[in-house]
Amino acid sequence: MSFRLIVTCLCLLPFFASAQSLKQWTALGDDAWARNDVLAAAEYYAEAYAIDSADFDMTIKYAEALRASRNSKKAEYLYAKAFNKDKGKLFELGQFRLAEMQKANGKYIEALRNYKKFSKKYKRKKDSYLYRKSLQEIESCTYALNARRLDGPVTVERLPGNVNTTESEFAPFLFDSTLFYSSFREEANHISFWRASMEDSLYNIDQGYAAKFEKDFDSGNLVFSPDRSRAYYVECPDSSCRIMEAEVVEGRIQPGRSIPTINSIEYNSTMPWVGLYKGQEVLFYCSDRPGTRGQLDIWWTFRNDDGSWQAPANAGDNVNTPDNELSPYFINEQLFFSSNWHVGFGGYDVFRSKGYPRSFQEPENLGYPVNSSQNDLYYRYFDELNGGLMASNRPGSLGNSTYCCNDLYLVQFRDSLPVDTPEVFVSLRQLNEYLPVTLYFHNDEPNPNTRDTTTTLSYSDCFDSYQQLKNKYLKENAKGLSGDKKEEAEYDVEDFYSLFLEKGFNDLSIFSDLLLQELEKGFSIQLTIKGFASPRAESDYNVNLTRRRIASLVNYLNDAKDGAFMPYINGEADNHATLTFTEVPFGEYEADQQVSDDLSDEQESIYSRGARLERKIEIQSVQRGMPDSLFAASGFDKLVHNFGLVTSNTSVETLFRLTNNGTDTLRIDSIASSCGCTVPTLEKTVLAPEESTDILVVFTSDQQKGQVVRSILLFTNEALEPREIQITAEIQ
Repeated sequence: MSFRLIVTCLCLLPFFASAQSLKQWTALGDDAWARNDVLAAAEYYAEAYAIDSADFDMTIKYAEALRASRNSKKAEYLYAKAFNKDKGKLFELGQFRLAEMQKANGKYIEALRNYKKFSKKYKRKKDSYLYRKSLQEIESCTYALNARRLDGPVTVERLPGNVNTTESEFAPFLFDSTLFYSSFREEANHISFWRASMEDSLYNIDQGYAAKFEKDFDSGNLVFSPDRSRAYYVECPDSSCRIMEAEVVEGRIQPGRSIPTINSIEYNSTMPWVGLYKGQEVLFYCSDRPGTRGQLDIWWTFRNDDGSWQAPANAGDNVNTPDNELSPYFINEQLFFSSNWHVGFGGYDVFRSKGYPRSFQEPENLGYPVNSSQNDLYYRYFDELNGGLMASNRPGSLGNSTYCCNDLYLVQFRDSLPVDTPEVFVSLRQLNEYLPVTLYFHNDEPNPNTRDTTTTLSYSDCFDSYQQLKNKYLKENAKGLSGDKKEEAEYDVEDFYSLFLEKGFNDLSIFSDLLLQELEKGFSIQLTIKGFASPRAESDYNVNLTRRRIASLVNYLNDAKDGAFMPYINGEADNHATLTFTEVPFGEYEADQQVSDDLSDEQESIYSRGARLERKIEIQSVQRGMPDSLFAASGFDKLVHNFGLVTSNTSVETLFRLTNNGTDTLRIDSIASSCGCTVPTLEKTVLAPEESTDILVVFTSDQQKGQVVRSILLFTNEALEPREIQITAEIQ
């Protein structure tokens, strides 16, 4: 990929031509591709492909041009078409490119499978870039699938005003309240500087500013020194790019000069950022100079007292990789940069590496919503905004019909979040956003072949035993299969263990940390836990089985963190906070009806993907009582009643006991059911603290058949959302 393509954030000018023959269109496309004009190449190849879409070589050329110009949606279609035809025999990189585009389009499971298959075939070339890259992408896809996309204290929105266009905007810098940035505009045919001012919360461009820097070549990436006395920017007058330094006099940028210790016609220097380390100015930038680990590495150099710059040093192996590291930004002993190698969501992600020149730590991904499956670059924090600016071509960008070009985005932090503070979950809303936590079980576990409703085993015991059965699942799920079908069955089990079973256990650990924080603040917590089972056994047996599974979670919390939860569970905490559980043991009532219940077919009823996904419990909601304040809190003796076997045209009834566990009056505004066959009757509509009442629920089976679940909703002054209780039955 050409260097100019990177500098312009991978966005070049489209080019159109008059109608030509297939051979002529192909020749025009080949010529544009040789000149690295990838969007022009894509336009020419599109014309040739329209004439003969069955031509394999043309399909690959068109797909490659689309990939290079970031039209990942159409490129994915063409790579899939080609790979399904030749299986990588004619185009060896077909499966790798297909996975690359699937990841860019957020299809992480599909990308993961294809990267795994490609790496298996490429294993003979262990030292090759493609093999190492495929392993790295497997880790990235797994990370993206496991990452929680929470609405935390960070929001990302397109910069308001007329700054953004369908072309490419990037490299933002805030000089007081004035925004400087770079843009590639069609009318100019090269990159240039632009300026915008804040007016009524909108950034509107100064149309005449770019003309002052009009040149016949690309010039961009403008930044200023910490004292705003100097400007630094990039010029690309020939085959290489160089960093320029210029004085700023009365707000005007003077003619620039090349920095001799940094620049050379033999390599590129770009994307400068000037910061401070212990009072000394330090310049970070990107270069492919000798000593670079990959394509573009991040380098740094100190400024001497006489204004000269020291010999540059590489930012090191923790930062730089075999791919590109771009757009460095250094503040408060933290280096922010973008990379398409480190583990991330796709394209270029923004990372943070704590430390200082000569000693940077392993980088951490800034996570969602800062990063997306597309390219996210040029992250910079500005005190004036209490947040940051960045460039991205994510969905929602003006050029995102093809994901071609970047827009500028505003990254805002709630509650004045400092740039070096990691995300912390501090509210009930954020705790609920982490849900559901889903935990999976082996068949009939824990305590198989019993009708007990409780167990002494912890979920960690159940998890460990399930882990030990992995080879058994690999064998049984692929039994009787061969070739691609066997490989798919094995990958399916591998994915389940990493993306479902292990993820659930990791989520439980994180959730437990957040839960304990809330309890330690004095908040009383009520967890709602639903249990599910596959349909191998009778319904009433499965209800008891799901109760045992829920009990294993309670046992886990009893044991966790050296018993830290026990005072809250037992109601003995010094701050009077409590942890209580509401159990919803559905058994198989909500199981996928296509999952086999044939006891003789263990491959389908135990080891299949469908059966695996049904055997689970979910922590679905958190309710919290505020310490030392008035609140109403509805508590039920049960949330689900199972009538078991019921004949047609029969009426059955049950009582639900409702208690106000809060410190303020509970008012029931209304009660409704999901079906006319289920009629609830409420004795009282107003409950004082600790007062109780019964809800009579009458269910009439009529002509219904099979397993049914019916809901009753209570609308109260407790919350905007209604409380839900349910009845289940199996009608013969």
